[in-house]
Amino acid sequence: MRFCTECGAQMEEGLSFCPNCGTKVAGAAPNEAAASAGGKPVSKKYLAIVAAVAVIALGVLGFVIFGGGGSIVGEWEIAEIGGVSRAEQAEFEAWLADGVNTILYFSADGSGSMTEVEDRWRDSWPFEWSVNGNRLTIIDEWGHQDVIDFRVSGSRLTMYDFYGSDVNVIFRRVR
Repeated sequence: MRFCTECGAQMEEGLSFCPNCGTKVAGAAPNEAAASAGGKPVSKKYLAIVAAVAVIALGVLGFVIFGGGGSIVGEWEIAEIGGVSRAEQAEFEAWLADGVNTILYFSADGSGSMTEVEDRWRDSWPFEWSVNGNRLTIIDEWGHQDVIDFRVSGSRLTMYDFYGSDVNVIFRRVR
């Protein structure tokens, strides 16, 4: 007994087209081996469902492993800080109000830059970066290396204990 490769319907030997769906069937159908071994034929619909479930499972696994959030690649600017005194928080907010900011850029090739912006003044420093789990390693142009815990969640990048301090810095994605 043969089975249609499209719909899984049983077919008599010698037929070139499935009597159920009309699909042209040439040679031995892959489901024939399963049927002769006592198994049931596997339909394409079933295989598609199994493939979809596998893709979803891999996506969930990636979400869990990589901290749920997305890629660090892109341009980020400081949005807020935490772990500081009220006076330091007020100073930071005044600093932002005066047009001072820090912008981080992470390129997909592992290069990046940190740019300090203050009104019309800009200064930029290149760095190399890599990620291992939730640990970001940044090596500046002088070879100094920092390892920072981080998490990307939507359009927010949080760096914990930023550069060895007790300060947590939250960046927002610019692009």
